[in-house]
Amino acid sequence: MKINFYLFLFFSLFISLSKAQQPYLPHFTTDNGLPGNTIYKVVRDEQDFLWVATNNGICRFDGQKFKTFSLKGLVNDVEFIDVYVGKRGRIWFIPFSGDVLLFDGLQFKTAASFFGRTFSKVHQIFEDDFGFMWIMQTDGTIFRFNIATRQTTYISDSSPYYHSATIVAIPKLNTIWVNNGADVMEVGSNKTVFKLLKSYNYSVSFRPRITKKLPDKRLIYTTDQDISIYDQNKITVVEKDALPYSQISFIENGTNQKIYIGTTTKGLFEYQLQANQLIFKQNILPNESITFCTNDHEGNLWIGTYSSGLYCMPKQRSYQLDEWQFQKAEPLCISKSKNGLMVGFNDGTFATKNDAFRASPLKKYNIRSFINEATITSRIKRIRDLNGASWVIHDNTLLKLENDKVAMAGSLGANLKDITQADSLLLIATHNGIRCLTESKLQTLINTFKDDSKKAIEMSKSLNVFDNRATAVAYVPRTQLCWIGLVNGLACLKKSDIAAWYKEHNYLTVKSLPSLPLPTVLQKFTYRINALATLPDGSLVIGTTVAGIFIFKNDKLYNISIDEGLSDNFCQNLFIDPSGTLWVSTVNGLNKIKIQDIAAKKYSISIINQSQGLLSNIINDVAVQNDSVWVATPNGITFLTDNANPKNTIVPVRITSVLADGKIVEWQNNKQIWQENELKIDFGAISFQERNNLNYRYRLLSKGLFASHSYQNWISTTEPSMSLKTILPNDYILDIEAVSKESGRTIGKLSSPLNVNVIWYKNWFLLYVLSSLALLALATAAFVYYYQRERRKRAYIEQFNELEKQAFQAQMNPHFVFNCLNAIQEFLVSNEPEQAQRYLSQFAKLIRKTLDFTKRSTVTLADEVDFLKLYVRLEQLRFEDPFRFEINVGSEINSNDIDIPPLLLQPFIENAIKHGQLGRLHKEGLLKINFSIFDEQLTCMIDDNGIGLNQSKILKSQHGMAHTSHGLEIVQKRMNLINQFGKGKNSFVVIDKKDSDVLLRGTQVIVTLRVD
Repeated sequence: MKINFYLFLFFSLFISLSKAQQPYLPHFTTDNGLPGNTIYKVVRDEQDFLWVATNNGICRFDGQKFKTFSLKGLVNDVEFIDVYVGKRGRIWFIPFSGDVLLFDGLQFKTAASFFGRTFSKVHQIFEDDFGFMWIMQTDGTIFRFNIATRQTTYISDSSPYYHSATIVAIPKLNTIWVNNGADVMEVGSNKTVFKLLKSYNYSVSFRPRITKKLPDKRLIYTTDQDISIYDQNKITVVEKDALPYSQISFIENGTNQKIYIGTTTKGLFEYQLQANQLIFKQNILPNESITFCTNDHEGNLWIGTYSSGLYCMPKQRSYQLDEWQFQKAEPLCISKSKNGLMVGFNDGTFATKNDAFRASPLKKYNIRSFINEATITSRIKRIRDLNGASWVIHDNTLLKLENDKVAMAGSLGANLKDITQADSLLLIATHNGIRCLTESKLQTLINTFKDDSKKAIEMSKSLNVFDNRATAVAYVPRTQLCWIGLVNGLACLKKSDIAAWYKEHNYLTVKSLPSLPLPTVLQKFTYRINALATLPDGSLVIGTTVAGIFIFKNDKLYNISIDEGLSDNFCQNLFIDPSGTLWVSTVNGLNKIKIQDIAAKKYSISIINQSQGLLSNIINDVAVQNDSVWVATPNGITFLTDNANPKNTIVPVRITSVLADGKIVEWQNNKQIWQENELKIDFGAISFQERNNLNYRYRLLSKGLFASHSYQNWISTTEPSMSLKTILPNDYILDIEAVSKESGRTIGKLSSPLNVNVIWYKNWFLLYVLSSLALLALATAAFVYYYQRERRKRAYIEQFNELEKQAFQAQMNPHFVFNCLNAIQEFLVSNEPEQAQRYLSQFAKLIRKTLDFTKRSTVTLADEVDFLKLYVRLEQLRFEDPFRFEINVGSEINSNDIDIPPLLLQPFIENAIKHGQLGRLHKEGLLKINFSIFDEQLTCMIDDNGIGLNQSKILKSQHGMAHTSHGLEIVQKRMNLINQFGKGKNSFVVIDKKDSDVLLRGTQVIVTLRVD
């Protein structure tokens, strides 16, 4: 009798509550991506995707988006009435026309591609545990398909007994039970397992075939007047008068022994299954036509309707408290205590409701009715529950509510922030310090304000036990410390010091107390503090505006911020429920933190936001009692039950499709993927609770010798898709991670082997090997060629260096040095020191240039010209009447940009002076050097009017000397080497001018050099 009474009371309270609370049910229609608003079936597959069969096609839902599939060319009808999840990733779809469509995990196919034949008017597909598939046609024909042998067997021809029948169970091999609307029968023997109707009637044979197998293998089903449970030939009747049995559309298992019974017009009934009893919980979507429902992997319930789309009832049950929604009033703070549920608003009002009777009226108070003075704003900032009383903090007004009555209310002459209680002392945080007083003193102060506000203000100021702008205050009984939140850190007072101060207080002479010396870790703590709270173990919780929360315990400070999983670093409020769970209100969600060991970082964070039914992600305040949670947001009050999953729950990440060069390929079993240019992989993180809160990142790691370096590092993306181009054939590991937008933490991951290959003639690795062999052969030939060339080059360099050495020796021959030194000696003997000094200086300069040239392979034309001028001047100084000398560089020549071999022209100059005997001609002698350039050829013409080449040979033969010029011989060899390893033709020619004209005399040398 008592049980029935409590059930009645519960049901009555639920009905009353439902009138005041609107459940939060996210609603999805074609506007959200559904292909149609009539949902015939919604099921969950082995990978945790939801499949939805609609009146306008099939779609798959990953918690984020609906993906509708194109079925062009596969079926003629897009109105799908059933979806069946088979084994090994197979999913079967039955359209209204009775065709069969298969999704094999990669793509849609016709039934013929799997069965080898077609079927007509199919209305059920069933796969047993013995390797068989069963096909039921509406005309009663039953087929059995052996998956291993690919053979189809007729089990029953068309029969009125099995017309539109549905398979109930395959209890053992080759035994099949079907529901024909009147009975559950065993096919073949026609044995009745149990009856659904008292008497068979063809007129009702089309009633819904509703039989559901429970996890413990019992069967639950509907008859024409009740719900029954079949358990090994034993039938238990569970009568539920509230159910419209004639309109029941399905029975479905939920989580935690919940049973959902859908109806065609009365909504979805939720029951708790206990043994053979169904305990009513609630009616979801009353008056809706429910077609089917299923639970996802997170425990959310998805409900299909006829013409109204798809609903979701989150595991985190939530209700919007519409009766607390006042026009233009924002709930800022909330409390749940002996005074009931209390909410403070930003317009200076607060409201209460005694929830002992949820149908009780809402009481509304206006703080302005208790004060006469003007206020800065009209906000109710905080509601604190102290010793069974509720303290309401207004801008400059404090109100005490006790036993649903206002015990006292009045101004304190200060901008109030927070309140706490240390035994009999009230500690009130204000904009100019901490007020300390008892309730009797507070009442006196409030009364004084009514009579003499100036005097009351002076009295209020004198009650400052601490002088500094305070933002929050908290008292820790275990440590006997009072903590004060500031705009730039913390302050601390001992309770004993506060009590002694108050005892000596006389309004005039007692000064405020200084803060106690802070522990080292708090001395540099300068964040603005919004809220303070104390955990049961005496730890202090500090809420800041920019750094999340801090927990001060055992002289150590621990931070929990976005980096540790907090939804936001801007903390608005703190609440600690009786179990010691910490609730943190932020501007981006509500955080439930269960702390086991803060020092070891053992804690879990659950984030509750709009995905769980909150009206806004901006959380102003929260109140918790048992498993009930009330949340104040700018958009209103939400009630929810506390069954949030910790935020560290892993979200499954799945591969949805793989395209290699535009062709669909199989992903299962790590088969080789053949591709040429591009590998496109679509994936998804399956979570309704994390919808709109996911980013992704991926990478491709090589297991073999060669790596695809473009994808070795993490690549971030907002879309669940990647495009990998020109991947070398190799064994890889593909890593995909789902990352929370809120905290940046990884909340889901997938790591899968990936073997990439290509056709042999497009195989990059094979082509690489073949190319490497070809290159090796070419490199070998090139090596031999270049080795021989290098040998010749080294020989050339050695020979060239030897020739340069010889050129230097020829240029600096002893005869020339002797002549120069002899000339210097003659100047000294002749008492011509200035001439000797000038000659010596020129000689030293020539020696330096010569030594410098020997270190260089080329010199600029300008340097060569300077050298030749210096050389000729030294030769001129040896003669009393020196010969004339001209050197000309064409205007078209930039002598600083042209490089020539050093000491190449000097031998020709020496021969002109020495063998042409220019010195004997005195001033009649003339040596001309002209430089010109044409077609990248530098021409140097050395012209003298000496005795000539032929005459020089005659004189040498008369003196018994062979005419050999070592300088010219060295020049010729140097040019030969330059021509051999350089570009162009370098040459010289020596001409006796008399050969062309007997009237002329002298020698002409034409030197041609290649320049770049």
